[in-house]
Amino acid sequence: MGTGIGYKEALMLGIGGMFGLAIFVFPGTTGKLIGSWDIIAWPIAGLLMVSVGLIYSELSSAFKLNGGPVLYPKLVLGDTIISRLLSFLTSIGFFLGWTIAIVIGAITAPEYLSYAIPIGRSISIVLPIVTVVIVAVISMIGIKRSSTTNYLLTVVLLIISLGFSGWAISKGSIVNAYPLPKINPTQFLSSIGMIIGAYGAWVAIPTLYKEIRDAEKIVPSATVASIVITAGIYTLLVVSLHMTIPNDDFVSIPTVQMSPFSYGLEKIGAPYFLKASFSLAVFLAIITTMLVGMMSIAASIHSISEQGLLPNKISLYDKKLGGNFAFSTFIAALPSIILSAFPQYFFQLMVIGLVVGTDMPYLINIASYVCYKLKRMDRLAAFRAPYGSILSAIAFGVIGVSSVNLSSYELKWSFISILLISLAFFPVEWLRKKRER
Repeated sequence: MGTGIGYKEALMLGIGGMFGLAIFVFPGTTGKLIGSWDIIAWPIAGLLMVSVGLIYSELSSAFKLNGGPVLYPKLVLGDTIISRLLSFLTSIGFFLGWTIAIVIGAITAPEYLSYAIPIGRSISIVLPIVTVVIVAVISMIGIKRSSTTNYLLTVVLLIISLGFSGWAISKGSIVNAYPLPKINPTQFLSSIGMIIGAYGAWVAIPTLYKEIRDAEKIVPSATVASIVITAGIYTLLVVSLHMTIPNDDFVSIPTVQMSPFSYGLEKIGAPYFLKASFSLAVFLAIITTMLVGMMSIAASIHSISEQGLLPNKISLYDKKLGGNFAFSTFIAALPSIILSAFPQYFFQLMVIGLVVGTDMPYLINIASYVCYKLKRMDRLAAFRAPYGSILSAIAFGVIGVSSVNLSSYELKWSFISILLISLAFFPVEWLRKKRER
């Protein structure tokens, strides 16, 4: 199909995107909620994502275009007001989720980098904006070169992180990793809802469907393999983290919730070289996540512009400027630059990004898949998800319940965000009809 990305690069596109900032921040919060039950929650969320990945792979195989995850409702249900609304919610949710992920990465990057390379306060203030700009420029170079850059950064990151795990397990205590005698089901489901966001970047693979060689085979295999490999790495890191930090510290010490792995290194008395190299590895994780996110947003903006859900001048400017969706990348970078100036809303942005940007698009697309199966459009797909109907029912139920539990932490802002996105559809629809007339 495409001529740019092969299996190895597609695999690393998924791993590089997932193996980012989330694993180095989220275990602090989930550890506070459920303690060492974390060790079970992270692989369970990975299995859930495999089922969603298979569903997306079948849909992408049927429609064969870039930006599919933001277009499935419209493609499955046809051009109706409901399908356009659902596609709009998915598009804006996808855009908002990735934008907030980029912002969180940009805000956190200076803090982690400062452990390896001392940075003055005046420089660290502007680094979030500079980081977003650099990532945007790399994305404009082209998907092929960007994915290669992501591949190299991910390999380095994996090597250093595995070194950390080996050191932590050798110095830690297995007693710390024993599950607590009691578990709160609501908090466990909230943790699952948060962890799901850490696995979200595999969506970049079906999003870039037309850029992948032999996509009908590579997209499903690379999607599933990237999730499984990442789940294994996540579980290893979470196990090593809980072996170094007692459960009580997750609750009582604020530092653990924001930078748990740095605290773990301090707890076991790691040498400076390991602390510095691991901090640099986290910084590289941030860059890979931001890079995959920027590439995915740009491809989606370009695609929905061609479909008429955004002004088609965007895709025309992309073609005029050449490169890889240059104008779409410019549009994608602007909100990230603006939001990165407000680090005080870090937690609120994280919850909104997970609920609106991750869970809502998953739920809409899984529902679209059910409609797709009922309409027998699966005959068009070269790849079919095994037990697709059962997988969709399980995934929809677990993600729905987890999302409700997670949104309760920022219920007002989650509700307001979804309401504003829904209301924004109507003026956009009015403008679309006006252009058609």
